[in-house]
Amino acid sequence: MRTIPALLLAEMTAPDGFLIECALVVARDGSRLGFTTHVDPIALDLGVDDHGADDFTIGMTLSALTMATGLDAGHAELRGAIDDDVTLAALLGRKWTGARAWLVQLSPGIDGFAPLMAGRVRDVTPTPEEWTMEIRGHADAFNQVIGDLLTPFCKAELGDPETCKFTLTPVAATVTAVVDPMRFTVSFSGTFDDDHFNLGKGEWLTGDLAGTDPVQIFNFISGGAGLGALEMFEPLAVAPQVGDTLNLFVGCPKMRSACRDLFGNILNFRGYPEVPGTPTLLRAPGTE
Repeated sequence: MRTIPALLLAEMTAPDGFLIECALVVARDGSRLGFTTHVDPIALDLGVDDHGADDFTIGMTLSALTMATGLDAGHAELRGAIDDDVTLAALLGRKWTGARAWLVQLSPGIDGFAPLMAGRVRDVTPTPEEWTMEIRGHADAFNQVIGDLLTPFCKAELGDPETCKFTLTPVAATVTAVVDPMRFTVSFSGTFDDDHFNLGKGEWLTGDLAGTDPVQIFNFISGGAGLGALEMFEPLAVAPQVGDTLNLFVGCPKMRSACRDLFGNILNFRGYPEVPGTPTLLRAPGTE
């Protein structure tokens, strides 16, 4: 149910009413962005996370809006320019994909705002100069296909508190040299053997990659005490810079033996190792 202040409602229903839109986006790491269609930046408190007033910067275009009720999902499309607040690296690294989002309408000089929709950023399309964000309402969750696949491999994410329940210990690291967006060296406290972080992930804390989706580590080569080289499974959104910091996490092969021997977490193994694999199911009768 949307509650709209009386004075604002009168402005919204007036033939010559002056209305603007504001959008607030909050990423997984708590980073916040505010945009407005107004010609001047404004400060507004939407009551999100008891944060207080957010700053809403100019330059946003509301290119599409569909408001829905029931199980139909509302939809909004925002456009804006790539700048220091919304960088290409953050967009390519999916920092804002999945972020919580709110869209409201108001009239400058009149207290309050009219909620238009709340949901999540489901898709971000960047170009070198512009970005497009698609926001879908909370009802979109009911449109997702949910299934359960039986597989010999564990379905839990290592360290997930609800499913895996294993406590991951991050290793704080600093970039010391960069070859390209897939290969770089780091320093840290301690000594780790070759392959120690294979299948693990790096969570970026500073630099252009801060807050972006972690990329899986393909290979870790030990450089002795406090040093190591990383090669990623795929290129990062941009190459890191010397001095950027990240947390390194070990990976999991998803096998029952690894859950038992490496992590001592066999009671939370979420695979079905006795299920016959594809080669067994497709084997011709009378063959080994």
